[in-house]
Amino acid sequence: MNTPRKNSGGRRLGLVAGILCLALLGIAAEKKAGKRAPGKKAAQTLGGPLASPLGQRWDLVDANLHRDFPAMVLDAKGTAWIAYIEHDGKADVLKLARKATGGIETVATLSEPGVVHQPAITVGNDGAVWTFWGQVDARNIVTLRARRFASGKLDAATQLAESAGSDTFADVATDPAGRVWVTWQSMRRGQGDIFARWLDPKSGQWSKEIPVSKPEGGNWEPRLAFAGGNGAWVAFDSSRGGEFNLYLAHIGVDGGVKERPITDSPEYEARASLTPAKDGKGLWIAAERGRRLWGKPLRGHESDTGLNGMKRMLLGYFDFASGKFSELPVPAEGKPAPRPATAVNLPTLATDADGDLWLAWRYFFTNRWL
Repeated sequence: MNTPRKNSGGRRLGLVAGILCLALLGIAAEKKAGKRAPGKKAAQTLGGPLASPLGQRWDLVDANLHRDFPAMVLDAKGTAWIAYIEHDGKADVLKLARKATGGIETVATLSEPGVVHQPAITVGNDGAVWTFWGQVDARNIVTLRARRFASGKLDAATQLAESAGSDTFADVATDPAGRVWVTWQSMRRGQGDIFARWLDPKSGQWSKEIPVSKPEGGNWEPRLAFAGGNGAWVAFDSSRGGEFNLYLAHIGVDGGVKERPITDSPEYEARASLTPAKDGKGLWIAAERGRRLWGKPLRGHESDTGLNGMKRMLLGYFDFASGKFSELPVPAEGKPAPRPATAVNLPTLATDADGDLWLAWRYFFTNRWL
């Protein structure tokens, strides 16, 4: 099967899987930073890691089925919508559920049976729930698909990308103007490239494909955010030059793209997450940082020669006015955790209504991920 080869490691399993570790960074950029550099303020107020604040637990259990890869979004009323893959031992199907009074209620089957890959979900300004996923077609290649659910009804599925290589690893979000954006990774060149499309909320029509990354090296796992006016920001990692570094691109609604590197080191820097500062003047960006020559002379997962060897966290701020990315020091040599950690993975960012930055991640302790 023609599928991507980089190990996603269960990327972005969603809030239903549980927040593994939290740190309140205490950054309200537009209120507190003043004339100080964002990095300096953040470094002074960085708090310690907190245990997961499990307030509720929702279950959707069937001993005869395997359910995995949940992705969750909240609508304007605060209702949680969840897309997840269900496997019966023969095939995958993609399901849509919502949080109801009695627990999680499945409301629709989104895909036909087959091989389904990594769903993503968003809610449009009209309240419609959009789910995106990759699915293997008759050619044995993954295609990117989408489906809209509104007022209790499913629209027909839309195939958004079909090429000679797999199209998957989607991230989706809705911008302030109501455009539903999707960005994904395509292997049509033989190595990964990043593309995007957006849905016009007035016409209901999708834009043409927008090439986001330059066709150099392998470009992986894009992530979306909106800030600073029209268009979208996409962060991704690229193996250009023989090592994975982070890139940031701005996409205009006219299809114009400005791409730039934000890290340039001999170390592995990848699997980014980004969120806007509350004042709209910049982006907070977190990612993994790991060993040099990642993916080359490897043995296993742990130790200095493993895939997770020396995995730690980087955190920084991209300022729109200057076009500069400034890193913040992360405690515990980039591996903050309630217990001694040999590696950290999957840092994920969000900004709350007060402008404070929240960061979730998982860490490896003894013989398991927590």
